[in-house]
Amino acid sequence: MQRLYETPEQLYRDAMKYFDEEDQPTMAGLQSFLCMTRAKWHAYKLNEEFSEVVQQINQEMESRIEAMLLYSKNQTGSIFWLKNHAQWRDTQHTENVNHHRVVISDTPMDEDEWQRQNS
Repeated sequence: MQRLYETPEQLYRDAMKYFDEEDQPTMAGLQSFLCMTRAKWHAYKLNEEFSEVVQQINQEMESRIEAMLLYSKNQTGSIFWLKNHAQWRDTQHTENVNHHRVVISDTPMDEDEWQRQNS
């Protein structure tokens, strides 16, 4: 049985029913509960009439997942979530203790090219 949502209110109501029934919600679980594929969910997201309610549902999902990670003390899961959903990035700081000039470039060059460019 495939559900078709005529109105954003119907979609929102069913999504909230999923959240009420599920202790550990997931996007795949929500989409399954709503009888839709990831592609169909994306189509609703792009539909002007449904885009706002899909955004609200996504925010509810994010809030619940963040709370689960926070209270579970799952550091690896929390880091993964932050990197993939909150634009966190690992950074590396390197100190040149020999005080030699180090050049990092996207395009490799040989010593002669480097000399010409930096003379």
